[in-house]
Amino acid sequence: MSTTTLAIKIFYGDQLVDTKTLAQDVIKIGKLKSSHLCLDDESVARMHAVIEVSGEDVRIIDLGSSSGTVLNGQRIDKNAALSDGDVLEFGAYRLEVGFVAEQAAAAPEAAGVAAPMMAAAAAAAAAPVMMARPPIQIDASEFEVQNGSRVAEVVAMYGTTVLDVQHVGQLKNRKSQGPLWLAIGGAAILGGIALFGMEASEDWGGYKDKIIEAQASGGVMPQKPGNGLGGVGIALALLGLIPFGIGMMRMGDFAPRDYTIGEGHDATFHVPPAGLPSPSGFPLVRGSDAEFALNFTQGMTGEVTLDGQTIALSQLVASGRAAAAGSHYTFPLPPGSSCRVTYQDVTFYVIWSRQGP
Repeated sequence: MSTTTLAIKIFYGDQLVDTKTLAQDVIKIGKLKSSHLCLDDESVARMHAVIEVSGEDVRIIDLGSSSGTVLNGQRIDKNAALSDGDVLEFGAYRLEVGFVAEQAAAAPEAAGVAAPMMAAAAAAAAAPVMMARPPIQIDASEFEVQNGSRVAEVVAMYGTTVLDVQHVGQLKNRKSQGPLWLAIGGAAILGGIALFGMEASEDWGGYKDKIIEAQASGGVMPQKPGNGLGGVGIALALLGLIPFGIGMMRMGDFAPRDYTIGEGHDATFHVPPAGLPSPSGFPLVRGSDAEFALNFTQGMTGEVTLDGQTIALSQLVASGRAAAAGSHYTFPLPPGSSCRVTYQDVTFYVIWSRQGP
């Protein structure tokens, strides 16, 4: 059986900046420091795309980034197959992908092999062998720091395919800043309009008549009315549009603290609602300023790993460590813990990195 290892050359513009040789099943690409391929550029999303390796089948999956993923000069639609020699583009970064196939082969260490061993080997070769693909391992040893705080990473997978990656608690809710920006922008716009209005309300018709009269009689030219701040008023009003626009965007900011599953429009990840306490949106991971909590139902399976110990969800319930909350259970996630929860055919991996000093 052959496995595919990727040799990736990373270019920033035309400059080669790094070379990576990776053999993971899922290779994360993005601006996060925890990414296997960390691309530090404003056009690259925190979690931009993943490369999924399944034997000799290799695919690039875009995770909904605004700038998209470009394969051989064409923007992909969600995902596409990768081949040896393909070129990926993420903003200013260019990735040249090469395949390194390693054939696993067994050779006898001695020329004389006992007949029974040879017969057993032949029988084993003739029999069908079922190779179980190892489960995807999420590495929790690295984490992303956002302004001194840690975030919980939630990865949704169907088999070995990454369906969704979210970072709960990553964003600060900036909606509260909206009124201040709107007030600044509105004051500048109104002030500019007032200055321009004062200038425009002067007797400019009479001023023109006096100019004509002075030119005809050769008299002294009249003094220009106003204070000359009309242009300043226009400029001030236009500048006020900038903070006003920022305020409008801030008012539309939405920073979800929870990772919800269900069929509702606002659910983070859409799944069939059968078995969920709230079909529109069940908070699988609930976040706050200081902690995260895992919510699960009796029909969900999985485990929590903390301090090197793995505890099944059923054991958390039996020991009373997971508290009953109506039709579901809740368990506060300690810093540094990780967990795996399976609901129907989708498995969710949740990682909360340990709080640093």
